[in-house]
Amino acid sequence: MNVTARGISDVGRKREHNEDSLLIDDALGLYIVADGMGGHQGGGTASRLAVETIRESLRAAKADGAGVPHQGPLEENPLREVLRSAVERACRSIFQAAQTDPGLQGMGTTVSVLLVAGSRWLIGQVGDSRIYLLRDGALTQLTKDHSYVQEQVG
Repeated sequence: MNVTARGISDVGRKREHNEDSLLIDDALGLYIVADGMGGHQGGGTASRLAVETIRESLRAAKADGAGVPHQGPLEENPLREVLRSAVERACRSIFQAAQTDPGLQGMGTTVSVLLVAGSRWLIGQVGDSRIYLLRDGALTQLTKDHSYVQEQVG
């Protein structure tokens, strides 16, 4: 599988600062976009913590041998649990940081993670940051937003 990853972030027209974090780690096959919640204190801190925590969790799993590509059924792939645990660990890390620093209370972030392992890939997502596939000039949205609007759409 040939993966080409690029990242760019833009503050947009409504905000004065950017709360996004992104990661392109070809060695781990790990690609992350995290969008700190605008209007909340510490959105940039939350997005950075999410990216750093997930990356470190997956590095540790690879060092322990859990990051080895699995060719069996996807339901039995140990990387599913590794990725789920990494995202949950990031959530806990953000929550704990917000509890210890009053200036960070209420911070949050979305996160979308793509983990490429051999010829397979796994996605982890929280919120409304999206993952798309560009193949042969066609763009396909692979994830659905975790949002009130998406719930109403179906």
